[in-house]
Amino acid sequence: MRRTSAAFKLALHYCKANEEQMQADAHANSLYTNDCKKFWNKIRKESSNKVTKFATCVNGATGSVDIADTRKTHFEHLYSSVSS
Repeated sequence: MRRTSAAFKLALHYCKANEEQMQADAHANSLYTNDCKKFWNKIRKESSNKVTKFATCVNGATGSVDIADTRKTHFEHLYSSVSS
């Protein structure tokens, strides 16, 4: 039981350390077999996992309230600079 547990932990450590390389190899294999649809589906799924829905930092302001205040002051300054 100790040997199998140690072997599992070693395999898990190897997979975590080489995750990017294994993904790249899987993508290359999809291209090699001319399965473009499978290739682009994998790319889309992996890319969408890294995307955030909203901006987290705009001009040094973080958080929705600070970003809204920054935008408010920016547009107030922009529209009040023009005299009518």
